[in-house]
Amino acid sequence: MPFTQIILQSLYLPTPLDKLLFILLYLKCYPTYDLQGLLFGLDRTRVCRWVKILLPVLEMTLGRECVLPARQIRSAEEFFRAFPGVKDVFIDGTERPVQKPKNLRRRK
Repeated sequence: MPFTQIILQSLYLPTPLDKLLFILLYLKCYPTYDLQGLLFGLDRTRVCRWVKILLPVLEMTLGRECVLPARQIRSAEEFFRAFPGVKDVFIDGTERPVQKPKNLRRRK
């Protein structure tokens, strides 16, 4: 394969099926741009550009917004807003020893 063809091939996703697979994989697995680029033969800048182009197209086609999962839920209220049907929550925690100052005045 000539070098120019390799360069041109790495600039775009050739078919609509490639584009659909690209954006659905991104939404399902949420890989890094580097991994997505490796899978589709693109560099990370091109992956970022394709995500910004294809995500609004998919949202217009579906008629709803495609939202990635929240990274952190910071409060119980936020959790119950996100999952209104949940009745019971089990939290697993691990105890870790904490060194306390020997000086009683410095302890709080």
